[in-house]
Amino acid sequence: MTPTSPREDLVQHAIAAEEMRGLHLAMRWRLFGLAVVSVWVVFENRFPIGLWYLGLVGVLALSGSVPLFVQRSRLGLGWLYGQAVIDAGVLAVAVFVANPFDSAALPPQMQLRFSNELYLFGLVGLSALSYAPRLVLWTGFAGAAVWSLCVLWVVLLPESVADFDYEGYAALSLGERLDLINEPYRIMIGVWLRQMLLLLLLAITLAIAVARSRRLVVQQVSVERERANLARYFSPKLVEELAHQGAALGETRERDVIVLFADLAGFTTFAAEQSPDEVIALLRGYHRRISRQVFAHDGTLEEYLGDGVMATFGNPGPSATDAANALRCARGIVRSIEDWSQERRAAGANPLQVRVGMHRGPVVIGNVGEEQLQFAVVGDAVNVASRLQELAKELGVAVAMSDEVVEAAREEGVATEEDLAGLCDAGGHELRGRRGVVRVWSL
Repeated sequence: MTPTSPREDLVQHAIAAEEMRGLHLAMRWRLFGLAVVSVWVVFENRFPIGLWYLGLVGVLALSGSVPLFVQRSRLGLGWLYGQAVIDAGVLAVAVFVANPFDSAALPPQMQLRFSNELYLFGLVGLSALSYAPRLVLWTGFAGAAVWSLCVLWVVLLPESVADFDYEGYAALSLGERLDLINEPYRIMIGVWLRQMLLLLLLAITLAIAVARSRRLVVQQVSVERERANLARYFSPKLVEELAHQGAALGETRERDVIVLFADLAGFTTFAAEQSPDEVIALLRGYHRRISRQVFAHDGTLEEYLGDGVMATFGNPGPSATDAANALRCARGIVRSIEDWSQERRAAGANPLQVRVGMHRGPVVIGNVGEEQLQFAVVGDAVNVASRLQELAKELGVAVAMSDEVVEAAREEGVATEEDLAGLCDAGGHELRGRRGVVRVWSL
């Protein structure tokens, strides 16, 4: 047996869930319809003639409830195919078997003239709620087969007259036509053929519609799965843009963003002393806490760099709170790692410390690569933020940010005193690989 992929399992689960919801909906609608029919039966047939039809309605209600119990006992839903035959059979009994409470029942030949086959159309329509195209086709063909067998039985009755001269009919007067049609034992074969043709066309049409709906479910599940995967790496804003872009993140563009780098201090030493499983477990816990803070503050997680993380604020689109969000994210990262360190210390493990660097400046945003694309943010602002993260370690502080970030936060006018509290002017610094002096603030 070929194992199914996680995607196939997800799709199958979604289809199965839709089928079960459809089954419940079909049962409720079936019972409602039968209740309406019961009221009509009582209205149309005096007592005790209506008892015969009410009994048949009860059989239909009972057979419609069986699939729920079958599913709960894990015997499968194959009963639905048998139910389609039972339903058609019950309808045939109601039409072709004389009502035992009616002493003046019409002959079965006359019953074919009262559009009782419309109930078959209702059964086919009801089967479409099951979300199973094959069941819809089966219901239509089973109904047509059962009805046709009953018509054949009526045709073979000794008193039946099944021949019909269509050419001669055209030459008759209105009175003669009415006399011909009103013959109690005459069967209109053409009417039966037209009924069955329309019934089968309806079943095929509904089966196609249900199959298309199933494909839409598959597409929806795939989209939700892709969004869920994207949401593990990108902010909700970027996920929405990815979902609505015709091409991967659109065209290359340049804009001012705030770049944040976060690095776990002492990770190299830790990795050399621990097992691979412990190293990976630490990284997962670290990345999980960082990503939560980035997403919580409307940032975009750009890349995992081992024990480092790169995030941006203002990508894919700028907002009026990017700088304030970046400040709050940096504080949130530091607090989150400090809390984690306390938990580790209480468990007898080594504490952890994070270093954060931030800078605001122009970057180029777009896709790199050819067949295998990777979304990239490159530019001087990226290099400066990385160097500031290194500088934070040299200064012995948790966060080092450029003056551009602080000025942007003040200009936005949304940063609170708490957001700006504790900022210390660390003076100007020359950064490796960059000319000029960068004014640095620390936390």
